[in-house]
Amino acid sequence: MTTTDLFGYLSYALIIIGLWLIGKQHRWGWFIKGIGDFGWVCVGYQVGLSSIWLPEVAFVVMDGYYFYKWRNLGAETPKESTDESGES
Repeated sequence: MTTTDLFGYLSYALIIIGLWLIGKQHRWGWFIKGIGDFGWVCVGYQVGLSSIWLPEVAFVVMDGYYFYKWRNLGAETPKESTDESGES
């Protein structure tokens, strides 16, 4: 197993962890996934396959955008419902 293989597996692990955190509504999942996607940009460039690194560049840009725009829904408390009289 080469260093490139290990780096690729580590990048996949970061992508999976990031997706899991996104599913749990944690903003930092986008950051971790972005690191994993950037790892695949490096792997694709090293092996010389634009079919790997070019889409990953788009994913890194999207990860950065969603990290910037994300509101951590897990930290927000839902508003209490009120009845017709306005009392909770």
